[in-house]
Amino acid sequence: MILDFERFNQELADAQEAIKNIDDDLGSIKFDPYDETSIEEAIQQVYEIITNRICAFSSNPLIELFIKKTKEDYFNRIHKNVEIARVLGEGE
Repeated sequence: MILDFERFNQELADAQEAIKNIDDDLGSIKFDPYDETSIEEAIQQVYEIITNRICAFSSNPLIELFIKKTKEDYFNRIHKNVEIARVLGEGE
């Protein structure tokens, strides 16, 4: 049991390290807030970056939940940015 706990802690630490700079990677994604295709492509890029960064840890159920939550958070961020850009008239 102790070994499983230690292994889990190590996996968690490794996963945290893998995503530490994820914001930098995701910050480079650009999209047109008035083009649904561009928005969907940005979301797919986000999902790919997150999956690629953390795929080695996806066999852990808690890490899987973290991956899902992270993807949802970035999906919501993109849509919030779309709303803000449209209200401000950016990208027209």
